[in-house]
Amino acid sequence: MKKKLLFAVLMLGAAPAFAQSSVTLYGIADAGVSFDDNGVNGRQGRLQNGFLSGSRWGMRGSEDLGNGIKAVFNLEQAISLDTGAAKSYIGQPGSTTSGVGFNRISYVGLDTPYGSVMLGRWYTPFFNASLATDNFGLGLYGSNLMQVELNGGDAENLHRASNAVYYTSPNMAGFVVRGVVSAGAEKTTSPKAVGRLYGIGGDYKKGPVVLSVGFQGVETLVNAGTDTQLRKDFIIGGNYDFTVAKLGGGYAQIDPPGGGNTAKHWWVGGTMPWGRGTFRLQYGQMTFNNPGAATGKAQILGVGYVYSLSKQTSLYATYGKVWNNNASRVTLFGAAANVAPGAVGADPDGFGIGMRKLF
Repeated sequence: MKKKLLFAVLMLGAAPAFAQSSVTLYGIADAGVSFDDNGVNGRQGRLQNGFLSGSRWGMRGSEDLGNGIKAVFNLEQAISLDTGAAKSYIGQPGSTTSGVGFNRISYVGLDTPYGSVMLGRWYTPFFNASLATDNFGLGLYGSNLMQVELNGGDAENLHRASNAVYYTSPNMAGFVVRGVVSAGAEKTTSPKAVGRLYGIGGDYKKGPVVLSVGFQGVETLVNAGTDTQLRKDFIIGGNYDFTVAKLGGGYAQIDPPGGGNTAKHWWVGGTMPWGRGTFRLQYGQMTFNNPGAATGKAQILGVGYVYSLSKQTSLYATYGKVWNNNASRVTLFGAAANVAPGAVGADPDGFGIGMRKLF
């Protein structure tokens, strides 16, 4: 009897060492008041969701399996804080049907000393390089989220990919390598390859230096939807922290099938700490080549200031403007807020003030 009792006590004491797990509920609540002009109808006051960050909620968890290996998962959904509605999306490549769900992130995987492998929906190498080299951190008017315009305003298979296997290497003296393969639409009939994505990228972050690059190919419908060809996306950039200021920039392009229709974006800017906040400035230009038509061009300016009330709460002010030529119709983007031009060649601009709360 004593031996059985001793064995039970030992097993209870040992269990946590082999099965430690945790689940965390988290999110971001971000909203602000904006005064926007679409370049046609004059200025309008609005309450908008997500200037600095898109509002969201999510769950993530991990289980320690021993020997440095963890089982992990993450589910994350975007919400519109101004209305309380969950955001709809088209997560299935090749589909035209939208739905509501964990549109931002949904994966399960293993995190090991040799890297992590995730299965599901997550961020592409293009997105990671865009985030690493954006002086605005993909928030506020004029940030690198404007790059969705290179893909016709669609972030699917540019920033995120569904039905995918992701690999992220461990940090190797500042280098991190990322790769992804997506099965795309998973069609059983021709063209079966539609939406398939193959990507690779990486970062070098050490001391004041950040360098990042990403390349990905996406099987895109051609010939009236009877076949696919590879759309090629490329991005490279970096920044350097001088302590008194951080300066950076980069270049991105999307090359769809067909030739002569490449869309390009370059940007430069920086950040400067001031008091409990940070000033941000970024300027860039987009070019849209159109075979047999005029080249579209847009200049983009973003200015912002983020003031930290605490580690989890910030106030911010943001201003942005797009100068479109007569062949361009680029929208001014914040993290989730935006100002669409009222017509081709119109110049949208916006000013917003708001608050972000992390939890």
